[in-house]
Parts: sequence; C-alpha cells; structure tokens
Amino acid sequence: MSPRKIISQELIDWASDDELVEGENVVSYTQLPIELDSKDDSLQQPTNITNEPTNQMEVVQKLFVSNGKNGVCHRDFMDNYIARFGALIWTLRHEQNWVIDKEWCRDKSHNHKSNQYKYIFKGVDNATY
Repeated sequence: MSPRKIISQELIDWASDDELVEGENVVSYTQLPIELDSKDDSLQQPTNITNEPTNQMEVVQKLFVSNGKNGVCHRDFMDNYIARFGALIWTLRHEQNWVIDKEWCRDKSHNHKSNQYKYIFKGVDNATY
C-alpha cells in the first residue's frame, strides 16, 4: 500500500508546503553544542580523581579528565567495558554538576559503522542555583 493511500492528500500537501507566511516565526529545533569560554572561572577541575579506578564511575571520571578537550568517544567506553556509560554520564551531570558536552565523533581512525558521539568534559560547575 502506498503512503498516499494511508495519509490524506490534504496532509501531504500541508507537509510539503515550503512557503513561509510573511512574519511567521521560525523555530529551530537543532541543539547547538555548549560553548563555554575556556577561561570561565566558574568551572573547576575535579580534585578527587583516583589514578587506579576500582569501579566503573571512577573509570569514566578518569577517562574524562585524562582526555580533556579531545573528548571520550563511544568506542573508548566500549574498550573499557563500560556498556551503560550513559547512566554514569547522567549521574555526573545531574548529581555532581559536571559540564559534559556531546558532539559527533569525526575521528576517521575509529572506523565507526554508524554515527557515534564523543563526550567532552568542560569542568565542574560549583555555582549554586
């Protein structure tokens, strides 16, 4: 069955209408990366990072601190056997106030079969809200 038979012609016409009404507000849904000034005094480096991590959270923290602006790719987490790193990143962001940005990994040496993210640690936000 073709999509035209499932969806009404009126809906197809509405979706394919490229003209904008004069004065209409256009909203962009693209999330831009967080750009922080590297001289931002409100972000600090963590002080409690261990050199010999004993659990997955400590491994993730050490990866972020040691890789710095280069970021930590999905592949790096997999190489360290941390499959559920997303939950650990969430904990660092929301419970320990780590500022971690996310962007596409474009490193050709990683040979990704599909788009993968890398996570860039910016610092710890100690400001109280």
